Amino acid sequence: MRNLLVALKDRGEAVRLAAASVALAGPDARATAVHVVEIGSRREFAEAGLAVAETVELLRTRGVTAHGHMDVMGEGGVAGRLAERALESGADGVVMGSRGLGEFRSLVAGSVSHALLAGVDLPVLVLPGRARAPVHDVRRVLVAVGSEDDAGAAAAAVRLLRGPVHEVLAVHVPRRVAVHAGEAVAGLFVEIGETSTAVLATALERFKRAGMRIATSTADRSGSVAAAICDTARDWDADVIVLGSRRPGAWEALAAGSTAHGILHRADRPVLIAGRGGRR
Repeated sequence: MRNLLVALKDRGEAVRLAAASVALAGPDARATAVHVVEIGSRREFAEAGLAVAETVELLRTRGVTAHGHMDVMGEGGVAGRLAERALESGADGVVMGSRGLGEFRSLVAGSVSHALLAGVDLPVLVLPGRARAPVHDVRRVLVAVGSEDDAGAAAAAVRLLRGPVHEVLAVHVPRRVAVHAGEAVAGLFVEIGETSTAVLATALERFKRAGMRIATSTADRSGSVAAAICDTARDWDADVIVLGSRRPGAWEALAAGSTAHGILHRADRPVLIAGRGGRR
């Protein structure tokens, strides 16, 4: 990625998001730091201005050509204004933080990260509140593939990362599938483990087509899919988790138990969610 939108919500994010931007795009990239505020007090505007100025300065000291804007929220809310600014700046990726709220609480609190994911087609790097800020280039990438449709978008997202990525591990977490085991319609159902073979074979083929070699693995699960992915990323010491491009809206995600939202809630490292345009 060579042109980033850095979406700020407060001054405390400046150091972490600047570091994430440099790790993602490199020192020769361009970045636009944006803080969207509601019409409020002079103090709120002053804090927003300081957040933007500090982020721009941090990016410039790392060799990034950076500019900043403080915008007032419009009818589309904070996420809507950020999406507009991303389009205006010609960004090819977005970097932002996340409060790491649970799915229901994020709906009540109006999660900007979830709304922006539903509103833009670009790759979005989210740095959850508990995630460590990157201290070097991205070297180890864990790609979570939930279906055969995820692989193409994930490969396109990994190709956008700065420099040569040393290791890529594609992981699939099998679901439990209920299979009818009785003769009668009302007979018993037995749960069996879904196979990862087809999903991981597709991932191998898509990444090979993109010029990358990867390893593959099936992750065991005792709880949710999101927990299994986050545990695997921690055990393998991944620098970033990459997800495919499925982006349900907020209420749809709550009803479906969105894996992406669950990972953003649990992750202790950056999460890159691929853009929709890379799905092939």
